[in-house]
This record gives sequence, C-alpha cells and structure tokens, in this order.
Amino acid sequence: MPRRDGTGPIGMGPRRGRGRGLGFCNTFKTTNEKDLLSKEKEILENKLNIINNKLKNL
Repeated sequence: MPRRDGTGPIGMGPRRGRGRGLGFCNTFKTTNEKDLLSKEKEILENKLNIINNKLKNL
C-alpha cells in the first residue's frame, strides 16, 4: 500500500474488518472458539476436582 510495507492504508495490516461479505465466517469462528474454550474449561475443572479429591485422601 502507501509505503509498500504490507500494513494497509491505516497502518493496521491488510484488509482489516469484514470486507467482501465474509463477515459470517468471523461470527462462526468466534462461536466455535467459544464452544471449544468452554469444553476445555470443563475438562480442566474436572481434572482439578480429581486432583483435589486425591489430595484429600492422602
């Protein structure tokens, strides 16, 4: 772009924002990421509960 350094016209990288009607992909990715993180949190909480129970029994 202006300085040919790949930062775009505002200096914040190429093609920031939704652009070209592909905004739904970003929403899907966010929802999917949220679901994955929620599942990972649940797994980690379960592991922590198992560890706490083992510590109580020692």
